[in-house]
Amino acid sequence: MFMTFEVRIMTYEVRSKSLAAQFISKKKFRSCLAHSGN
Repeated sequence: MFMTFEVRIMTYEVRSKSLAAQFISKKKFRSCLAHSGN
């Protein structure tokens, strides 16, 4: 029970971190496009 719970928390943390990283990279990409293009 504890083990599966810990693993679940770890996977959730990793998922949230990866989602945040994707969001930040998209924001940076858009800002770069805005600066260079328009």
